Amino acid sequence: MDRTSTPTGIAMAFVAIVSLLMMFAINETSPPPPLPSPTPMETVMATSSPSSVAPPSATPPKSPVPLPTSVTETPKGTEPDPEPSPTLMEGCMRAEGLSAPVYLEPAGLGRREVQALPPVGGVSPDPLDFNPDVFAWDNLSGELGMDEYKALFTAHTYSSRDSALGNQLQAQLHPGDIIRATNANDETFCYEVEERLEVSVGDYLEAISARSGEGLMVITVCSGLEGKEWTTRTIWFARLLS
Repeated sequence: MDRTSTPTGIAMAFVAIVSLLMMFAINETSPPPPLPSPTPMETVMATSSPSSVAPPSATPPKSPVPLPTSVTETPKGTEPDPEPSPTLMEGCMRAEGLSAPVYLEPAGLGRREVQALPPVGGVSPDPLDFNPDVFAWDNLSGELGMDEYKALFTAHTYSSRDSALGNQLQAQLHPGDIIRATNANDETFCYEVEERLEVSVGDYLEAISARSGEGLMVITVCSGLEGKEWTTRTIWFARLLS
């Protein structure tokens, strides 16, 4: 064996070992290669924490607002006929002429006989024999229908008999009520009470004279009993419905 070659070989082996150690050291200290850049969606998922994401709204969605319903206009000339007047009672006729009354039927009082009598001393007469259940008609006044003169009627009021016609008229007949008037041919015409007055005895004739117009019916009864005297008159003015 050559004794001079051994140190040289040892030296070369040492250099080789050192070289290997340096290579390992370089590999461990070198930074790792960069990762590929994330896509936009990956960036959002990687950088957003659960607490930073807004929770879904708890407010329920609003209901859609309904659109206004369109209104169809009725063409002119095609409007429905108006309803008949509620004051016109069934069975009433249109007055085509003039006729004498035979019955009057005030609302709620039933059909009452009419006595046709001439005026007394220029004043409309009262029913004969103090009859408490009938009307008297001044047969020189107006007739049923569109007479330009007033049709004048009276009835008796009793101080101690509430069932008398005059008493019942005062208790039950008011503006807006209907009076049915029937002639000898059983034709019935309707009158509507327009006004009710209570005036003193000295003023009632003037109150009646102040009213005019076709188809006017006037009913007068005694009222305002003081002692044994009737101090006032209750008057109803009714107009023919046609």
